[in-house]
Amino acid sequence: MKSRSRKWWISIGVTVGLVALLWAANAAVAQKPEPGDPSSPLAPGGGPSETMAFSYQGRLAEGGSPASGNYDFIIDLYDNPTVGSPLASCSNAGTGTLLNQPVQNGLFTFYLYCGGSNSDVFIGDDRWIQVQVRRTGTVAYTTLPRQPISPVPYAFSLYPWATISSTAIGGSFGDSILNVYNRNTVGSWSAFHAKSATGYAVRGESPGGTALYGYSTSGYAVYGSTSTGTAGHFYSGGGYGIEAQSWSSNHWDHAGYFSAYMGYGIYAKSVNNMAIRGEAGNVSGLSQPFGPVGVAGIGDRGVWGSGNTMGVYGTSNSTSGYGGYFENSSTDGIALYATSSGAGRSKAALRVNNYETSGGMTAYLTNNSNYHTAHFYNASTGGVLYLQNGGTDANGTGGGDFITALNEGEGDTQFRVLTSGEVRSDVGFNTPAADFAEMLPAAPGLGPGDVLIIGQDGKLALSTQPYQTSIVGVYSTKPGFVGGQPMEGDLDGHIPLAIVGIVPVKVSAENGPIHPGDLLVASSTPGHAMKAGPNPPIGTVIGKAMESLRESQGVIQMLVTLQ
Repeated sequence: MKSRSRKWWISIGVTVGLVALLWAANAAVAQKPEPGDPSSPLAPGGGPSETMAFSYQGRLAEGGSPASGNYDFIIDLYDNPTVGSPLASCSNAGTGTLLNQPVQNGLFTFYLYCGGSNSDVFIGDDRWIQVQVRRTGTVAYTTLPRQPISPVPYAFSLYPWATISSTAIGGSFGDSILNVYNRNTVGSWSAFHAKSATGYAVRGESPGGTALYGYSTSGYAVYGSTSTGTAGHFYSGGGYGIEAQSWSSNHWDHAGYFSAYMGYGIYAKSVNNMAIRGEAGNVSGLSQPFGPVGVAGIGDRGVWGSGNTMGVYGTSNSTSGYGGYFENSSTDGIALYATSSGAGRSKAALRVNNYETSGGMTAYLTNNSNYHTAHFYNASTGGVLYLQNGGTDANGTGGGDFITALNEGEGDTQFRVLTSGEVRSDVGFNTPAADFAEMLPAAPGLGPGDVLIIGQDGKLALSTQPYQTSIVGVYSTKPGFVGGQPMEGDLDGHIPLAIVGIVPVKVSAENGPIHPGDLLVASSTPGHAMKAGPNPPIGTVIGKAMESLRESQGVIQMLVTLQ
């Protein structure tokens, strides 16, 4: 395939032998010109013929001698050698009639344009030309047998580095320069197949429109595959880097599919707009397992074995750019949703890394609503939030704060959890519970509110005698602060002993009704306190009553004051 002159059009050489031309009483024959014979090519008539014309040559004989003079021709295109209606009429201007055409020494050359768009008639199927001829000025035409159109060798394959370029407007597919259409309805043959060993299999560039547009009703609109290079590279100066549409009712049919073994499955770059834009809308009545998907990335090593794979990879080299940007413009939707079945932190559903060593931040979350900025939920028995820094020992040496909470102006730190585990608050800590307890070893069978002593084995035990001097406090029901509690798990065989604050305590009225302010000591009822009365022995008082008990036994609030 080659271009003529300097115009942007394609000329396909076609040689046809015209047999049995009857002109009046004489016989005329159009034959293939011999090598070196002169010819008189007729220049294209302008307009669409310049872009869609092809050459047609022959020798016209009249009465056994080469014809000379002016002749009229009617040339039609057929898809059958003998029957059927014309597919198109061919001429310099697409009207079907070539009038007053010069023939010299029997030789003629036409540049034919077969009406409409040649992409509609020359689609790879067999074609025949039928010629009618008469001498100019006469009335009757003579029809010659149809002759097959034979392609020149260059038509079998595009020559390397061939360029197809045009400024034409319109056509069967709009402003497309090249249209590829597979009419085969059997199998899964491609309309266009591109393969590259190392470079780009497909590369599309557009200064302002669409670099590559793919349309499919059932299969892949665009499919790219490469072993080491880029399966698809799409660049647009102002429009879409790639646009692919699929209208299939099957959710497994993709508008665009790109696969790469070693390189990029798809690489898209845009100077002034979106390199890749994905849109999806569910068709009414169709069941989709994942819902409509604008862009889907699947990382699957398949037969290539194990290893890290990426469903979608985004990167940006701009200081103000984004490796990935997700936005949901609806009134109630999710901009980014991540899900996985990974186990452990290295296989988390969402993992974000930042390699900036100075002032970098892995995640930055902002919220303009009156609700919380982040919600963490674990439906199983695992923890909800796991924090880890770079500390190297029990003191957290070399690590930063686990938590730093600041106000709007970032000039006042409100709350900190240091690398050592120390907790600091700008205003202190508040809790509904009102006592401080220590975790101490205890005998089994004890319960909240029990009055406790130190037993012979050094473990906490129930009080059993009035005015016991070994009394130490009360089993805390719900301590606000607990000392001696390990960071992980609970101490088996240990209970919280309230030593400061207000706690519920089991009491008995055996030494008289109890009133607020009365001193309390151990009673004869195991694990119960009673009214101390005047001058209790030193070391027997555990606290002061905050409530009353008139008779029997019960539970009241007590201020722990060991004496």
